[in-house]
Amino acid sequence: MTWSVDWSRVALRDLAAIPSWETAARIDGALMRLASTGEGELRRAVASDGTVETRLLVPPYAALLTRDRRQRFFVWRVLRYA
Repeated sequence: MTWSVDWSRVALRDLAAIPSWETAARIDGALMRLASTGEGELRRAVASDGTVETRLLVPPYAALLTRDRRQRFFVWRVLRYA
């Protein structure tokens, strides 16, 4: 089952701000692999407001995303975590 990937404006800005284009390409590739095969290093975390976040880890970055019933991943942010 193939999912689609949609990006928020903020996530696209985060991706463009990564100093290395190779790292940005790795993050994009990891999201495409997740959408097409379901493979990826996912972590779920509870935010301070009680919402559950899903993070795709691509060290040293993480893509914060949600998934919906329409087979879509929505990327909210790309953040450095280490």
